[in-house]
Amino acid sequence: MIAVLVINLLLVASALMLSNEWLMLHGYLLYAAQALVMLPYLAWRVFYAHHLFMPSVFALAYYLANLALGGYLVPRDYGLE
Repeated sequence: MIAVLVINLLLVASALMLSNEWLMLHGYLLYAAQALVMLPYLAWRVFYAHHLFMPSVFALAYYLANLALGGYLVPRDYGLE
C-alpha cells in the first residue's frame, strides 16, 4: 500500500513539473500509469478481501479508464463538439 501511495505521489509531482503543452497532448500517459499501478492493487484487494462487488471497485476501475481514454481522445478532437 505504501508503494502505491509513493508512486501516485510521484505521478502528481511529475504532473506539476511538466509543461502545460506536454500535459495537454500526453497527459493520458500519467493516467495510464496510475491505472497500471492501481488496477493490480485493486485486484489483489478484491481477491484477498472477498469484496468483488463493492461499488467502489467498479467506480475506481471506471474512473481510471475514463481518465486515460478522455486524456487521449479530447485533445485530439474526439468526443462532444
